[in-house]
Amino acid sequence: MAVAYICLPDERVLHFVPGFVSGRELSRELEWVEACYSRLVKLGDAEMPGELRALHVAEIDPTDHKAFLGAFPSRWTAQQSAPPYSTVDLPLAINSARLVWRWSQGERLGMHTQFDKLSASSRFEKRGQLSSPLTAHGRLGSEFAHLVMSEFPLVYLSDLAGPTYQACAGQRYWQISPRRDELARWWADCAKRGRRTMLIVSGDVQFDEANPAAEAPPVSPPSWPDHDAAALAKLWRVATQVVTIDELAMLLTDANLSPLEYDPLAGPPRLILHDARGFRCSEVAAQDVTAEKLAALLRTVVGTAARDRANQPTGEQETSLEE
Repeated sequence: MAVAYICLPDERVLHFVPGFVSGRELSRELEWVEACYSRLVKLGDAEMPGELRALHVAEIDPTDHKAFLGAFPSRWTAQQSAPPYSTVDLPLAINSARLVWRWSQGERLGMHTQFDKLSASSRFEKRGQLSSPLTAHGRLGSEFAHLVMSEFPLVYLSDLAGPTYQACAGQRYWQISPRRDELARWWADCAKRGRRTMLIVSGDVQFDEANPAAEAPPVSPPSWPDHDAAALAKLWRVATQVVTIDELAMLLTDANLSPLEYDPLAGPPRLILHDARGFRCSEVAAQDVTAEKLAALLRTVVGTAARDRANQPTGEQETSLEE
């Protein structure tokens, strides 16, 4: 999936073009942006977002814009020309624009139905063979971009690129963590010292294939904080590390560990326990994360000796952990 962004030098986005477009189509979009920019440069910084918003709204079919505002409450009011945006609001707006765009295409193809957020999503998932090829081509998706930019004119590229890619491509926007080398060294050190290793997967936003742009909570929200799990694991002389899903994917590769497979409906495991050789001893799903179940898991995998150490007085325990 291709997405072309037209930005200011500071990477604030004027417009974007989703899909594989012809040279003529891309040229048409660039000419539109150039005409818009010639008006923006005459304004002050405070006036530019409002003017760019009006230009994008003018390119949207009124019926589609009304449906979009019904799916995503507008942040704009007459009293506030450029409201601040949240990176949480942006994916929700992109998802709403995606659903409106799909509904609009259905109307043009003769599938006349009343738009609502839920039915549009389910209907087009069932008719994916019809709508998916359309989303891959430009011009048909230009209104999708105008809908998004009408709510977030001059949004920063770093905030827009991830959720837009997920909405257009239907794939997770994977990012390399700056902790990659640090985590690989940590794993190697644990293995060298012969310590059992526990990875605790954090509750970062999970990717939903049926709703790619929506940054919803995980399917099964954890009921027990990461730091509590880490503290309990350390009492059993288990090395701990809190990671995101992307960091876990990198660590599995760098440490030559077996791939992680899970049921998308249940979501990825919350806790994963390995021994020093890299053998995966156990996994705990998000809905099963409790102190009691983790203690039972550690008791089974780590053994009685570690449990006895965990029950030592605090001073002796801390000395044992430093060995």
